[in-house]
Amino acid sequence: MQMIRQRLRTRTLIYFMAMAVIMILLFYFLTTQITSRIFENYKIEGTRDRDLQYGEMIENLLLEGYSTSQLRRIMTTYTRQDSVYLRLIDMQGRVIWDLNRLAGTLGHMQMGHGHTGATLETQLDFVKIPIVIDQNQIAVLEIGRPEQLFFTDQDLMFKESLQRGLWVISGLSLVIIIGLSFLFSKKLSKPIIEIRETANQIKMGRYNGQQPQSYKILEIHELDQTIRQLAENLKMQENLRTRLTHDISHELRTPLNIMQNQIEAMIDGVWDVTPQRLEQCHDEILRLTHLVNDLNQLAELQSYQLTLNKTKVDFKQLLKDMAIKFEGQLKAKSIQLNIETPEDPIMLQGDKLKLQQIMINLLSNSIKFTEKHGIINVRLKQYQKYYELQIEDNGIGIEQKDIDYIFERFYRAENSRSRQTGGAGLGLSIVKGLVEAHGGEIAISSQIGQGTLVTLQLPS
Repeated sequence: MQMIRQRLRTRTLIYFMAMAVIMILLFYFLTTQITSRIFENYKIEGTRDRDLQYGEMIENLLLEGYSTSQLRRIMTTYTRQDSVYLRLIDMQGRVIWDLNRLAGTLGHMQMGHGHTGATLETQLDFVKIPIVIDQNQIAVLEIGRPEQLFFTDQDLMFKESLQRGLWVISGLSLVIIIGLSFLFSKKLSKPIIEIRETANQIKMGRYNGQQPQSYKILEIHELDQTIRQLAENLKMQENLRTRLTHDISHELRTPLNIMQNQIEAMIDGVWDVTPQRLEQCHDEILRLTHLVNDLNQLAELQSYQLTLNKTKVDFKQLLKDMAIKFEGQLKAKSIQLNIETPEDPIMLQGDKLKLQQIMINLLSNSIKFTEKHGIINVRLKQYQKYYELQIEDNGIGIEQKDIDYIFERFYRAENSRSRQTGGAGLGLSIVKGLVEAHGGEIAISSQIGQGTLVTLQLPS
């Protein structure tokens, strides 16, 4: 089944609107329930207070000497705004008088004296209030109300108005949120669309696209910076691929041309076939073989097919062996080599031959690019989880713009210098691959005219 895809703006708008509808419905429901409960409690409390006032009023009127008939007339006037049924009963249970203020709701019932039967009792909720004169109870005031008539017409109109108001507020809120959702979805999707256009430009190979922009949203700003950095890296990789093709062709063409010229000269009889000329051809063949071997090793490293024969390696002894191996080159340039190691043995789990290759490449680079009478310091440090090796020289250094690409295949910081000192530009690429194959890390820092520091960390 084909997946239905939506634009970010549409999807964001749907999410905002769905959230808005849910929140508004929840707000309306909760507000209605809470206000209804509060209003009901308010009316119940108000009704209780009013019932108590009826009892107090009858007690006061009796104390002032009013008769029962006068009492009934006064209560008739006083209760004209209340839907209530009153009856005053003496201590023997006889009805002294009753008063129907139910506004015709129970008008079909006979509400006179002696007609307070079972039907009336079942349809009204009665509250009994004792009538006390001089601390003696002389009667009981029974106040009956139908449950559905706790609310007057004005009360019901107020509740309906409140609910209509809530509906209006909810509707206006929904309209406002929909408008804001359109605005926010457009504002949120705009930078994403711009970044998408930048990515499309990169996909088509246009690495110098739009000018960098600054976005207020941190994640979007970081995404834009990452995309643009990716474009810079791809541009550099494209340049490196171009240089790679050029460098490989150059590295292969030079020895082949030399051998071709010499062999053709010997075939044509221009040169005599001598051991010296055959040895020159042999040297060029070895140079080609070394280049192919380096390329093959680099391919194995990048495809994770390199097999390490790990054993316990005495790293301190390895450094001493390397110092002896380079004694001739160091002496020829009068370079001072200082080696600092801990007193305790440094036993490393690794491939001894590959570790030697790492040291050979690093030390040979330092010697190549260190002037006469220079200094190379080698420091080995032991930490809890790893060993750190530093090789620092005071040579010619590397420009900062070349540091990030120094481990690329065939990359040369200065082509003329590298050609003179030899090498195809694969040494540091191989070193990085061998270090990572051992689970380690390598980093280079350098300044022009001050020297270079190579830091190597291998797990203990």
